[in-house]
Amino acid sequence: MPATSAIPTEVSATSQRGVLFAFAIALLLLGAATWLGYSQSARTVKGYEWVEHTQLVRQRATELDADLLLMEAQHRAFLLLGREDLLQSRDRYLRQAAHALVELQGLTRDNPQQRQRLREIQGLLEAREARMRATTARALAEGLDAARAQFNPDDYGSIRPLHEAVLGLRDAEEALFASRSRAAAMQAERLRWQLLLAPVLAIALLFLVVSALIVQLRRSLDMQAQLLQAGRDTEQARAELDRFFTLSLDMLCIASADGYFKRLSPAFTRTLGWSVEELLSAPFIDFVHPDDREATLAEVERQVKAGQPVLQFENRYRHKDGGWRVLSWKSAPRADGTMYATARDVTEKRLAEQRVVALNRDLMAQYPFCRLSGPANVLIMPAFHSASISTKMLQELGGSTVIGPLIVGLDKPVQIVPLGAKDSDIVNMAALAAFNIGG
Repeated sequence: MPATSAIPTEVSATSQRGVLFAFAIALLLLGAATWLGYSQSARTVKGYEWVEHTQLVRQRATELDADLLLMEAQHRAFLLLGREDLLQSRDRYLRQAAHALVELQGLTRDNPQQRQRLREIQGLLEAREARMRATTARALAEGLDAARAQFNPDDYGSIRPLHEAVLGLRDAEEALFASRSRAAAMQAERLRWQLLLAPVLAIALLFLVVSALIVQLRRSLDMQAQLLQAGRDTEQARAELDRFFTLSLDMLCIASADGYFKRLSPAFTRTLGWSVEELLSAPFIDFVHPDDREATLAEVERQVKAGQPVLQFENRYRHKDGGWRVLSWKSAPRADGTMYATARDVTEKRLAEQRVVALNRDLMAQYPFCRLSGPANVLIMPAFHSASISTKMLQELGGSTVIGPLIVGLDKPVQIVPLGAKDSDIVNMAALAAFNIGG
């Protein structure tokens, strides 16, 4: 029974491992979905950060352009009106433009093209500042008319190339803003779909996992039920085998290749007098008659090594009272050397055959195991039933007639002496037999 109960436990452990594995897979997939959602969210946030960054660059470029235009307006107003406060206002806008330019250089560190444009703007702004300073000095020294005559709005040091360069910077940033806005919108759309589909996929995944677990549990329960039923069937078969061993009239046994009985039916005790424990505790060859041991070992070897069954074999086993019983064996081996055998006690049958042989010279030649050295006409029976069997066989085989303690009708009359007869009766019968042989 312990072996039977261990099987469902193993099945239960296997089911638990399957459940844990399925949950681990589910958690892994959910974790992967969560990580993908987080990654997509991070990319979306990063995209919008770049959009905001581009918008800030656009704003600073617009402010730079406005400062430059106001600077130029203040400078031209000075050339028209000659007011020195306009020069202070011009210089303030110049400083604001320079500050915006420095800030733009910091904001466009990741964009080499824009940095190149900023370097060009820097050069144009320095040239424009130098031109304005020179024009201002001439106006203060020679008058406004001389300064106006020097003014040229289209040359390198004028405002127009600088304004166009700033517009180029802003237009490039506008294009970059549009591109990054589209990319951020696409990232946001992907994130929206992921957020929409992730719960659906998670529910579907959980449904599949739960369904698989239910199927696995059902299979485990079915297998457990089958194994329990198999265990019950095994126990029932074992109980039936025990009843068969216990109730069988024949001698049933299981022996191993190491020379020991492994299991015996109670018929062995009834036949040989030894308890089952006594027969199991010693090699079975110890109970075999010394003259039959070699033949017995040969039969065992034939089964163990060649795998051949024994269909008919007889040997003598020692009875606990010191006598010997003739057993007739049939045995079938298994691949591992285990032998399954049945035996019958044929002692009485063999004794009866020996008695018939003792009365027939021709039959004696066919039974060399007969212990009689010559013909005899004195029969000593172990019991009255044995005498009855023997006399009936003699009547049937030899055509004899029984008259009291005599069997007549043979070459010589035979005297019947029961085993429990007195010594004087046996002596008298032997003397009478000797007289008959001599006469």
